[in-house]
Amino acid sequence: MLVASPEAGYRDTLLPLILREGWSFSWAETAEQALRKFERSDPAVVLLATDLAGSSALKLLSRIKEHSDEQEVIVITQNPDVQTAVEATRLGGNEYICLDSQIDRLRERLEGAYDEWMARQNRAGDAAWKQRRYGLENIIGESPVMQEVYTWAEKIIASDSVTVLIRGETGTGKELLARAMHYGSARGKQPFVEINSTAIPDDLLEAELFGYEKGAFTDAKRQKKGLLELANGGSLFFDEIGHMSMKLQLKLLKVVEEKVFRRVGGVKDISVDVRIMAATSRDLEAALRDGYFREDLYYRLNVVSIELPPLRERGGDIILLANHLVKRFNKEYSREIEGISAEAERLLMAYEWPGNVRELKNAIERAVLLGNGRLIVPEDIRISLRVDTALKDQGRRQKGSGITLEVPLEDFSFAEVEKAVIAEILKMNGWNKSKAARMLDISRPRLLRKIKRYGLERDGSEPGDGTCP
Repeated sequence: MLVASPEAGYRDTLLPLILREGWSFSWAETAEQALRKFERSDPAVVLLATDLAGSSALKLLSRIKEHSDEQEVIVITQNPDVQTAVEATRLGGNEYICLDSQIDRLRERLEGAYDEWMARQNRAGDAAWKQRRYGLENIIGESPVMQEVYTWAEKIIASDSVTVLIRGETGTGKELLARAMHYGSARGKQPFVEINSTAIPDDLLEAELFGYEKGAFTDAKRQKKGLLELANGGSLFFDEIGHMSMKLQLKLLKVVEEKVFRRVGGVKDISVDVRIMAATSRDLEAALRDGYFREDLYYRLNVVSIELPPLRERGGDIILLANHLVKRFNKEYSREIEGISAEAERLLMAYEWPGNVRELKNAIERAVLLGNGRLIVPEDIRISLRVDTALKDQGRRQKGSGITLEVPLEDFSFAEVEKAVIAEILKMNGWNKSKAARMLDISRPRLLRKIKRYGLERDGSEPGDGTCP
């Protein structure tokens, strides 16, 4: 904060009343000093006292606004004057405050100015770096399914106002894709604000999203801007929107439709220019049928939908990503791993990666950090196949109520293992597909697709589950 005033008493009496812990200020006794200090820095706010000599205060205000129209300038006075207030407003002053009666208002304005300054710093200081880091070209993948994703993403980048719904399993990179589409668009220099619908309790999520007015609830000591306002001009990304409460879905619908909202405890509509992007790993159509998601919000969000494929459907991208990660973690941990052995590559390709890219990243990071040789070998990749494995003889045996699979080191595929597990689980449950799906921790429709894929058939002597296959 820059304070421009010849009155040294402000330093001892005013500043202790208005400064928040961690804030700092610089002092200028003349307009010339203030302008020099302003040009050397980017203060969150300028406090401009009317007691500067002659008409220096208003001249300084005009010079500051010429330099930066975004700059917050608050004119303060102990002797309010209507003509000065009108002129200060005309020149671009953001507020005209009488210190004798409006100290609380000054504190609120400073809080708001600080939030705006932080947003401006993020936009200006990080925009170029973020555009380089999160550009679409940084998403690794050459498979046909990923080429289709890139095609859709490029169309969305060109249309920077369309609402986007990103679907995909956990760990497929939905947030990364959202950032790439934001930073590649015309909004790329404006904020990208993320909110996770599952990480914040409902009562706090509303206040975080919309902000609140002073006195809206017990702990609302001051007005607070919400994430919607902080994202103004940029993009607001709702992660796991399928888990948002019905109450908040209704309020979000108004934002998506009209780009207006009210703070908690507020009575005034606030307009924002923001692109809404949402992501979900939940089956929204099923949530609609079950009454957990609003149909009107679903259609508003689903203007353009992108499906991120799971890693197991991306073929050679697994090895491409793994090698990229080896280079990344070599640099991060000062290692010199040269690559991945052929045996380890076969293991990576055979595994189904239920945790998708996130799980692959963790596995390669561990292998680079703990590996002892110049190449990553199967023993370095501690993948849990969700079955007991012994890398000796091929075969399987049932023991008690569990299943143990013995998998060879070479010449096997995960599909063969999965087929054997599913067949055994179905037999254990008398081909009751609902029970088998619960035991396998997958949805019943997904189990049905796998049964069809592997050509599994029930022995005619075995009882079914009384449902259609």
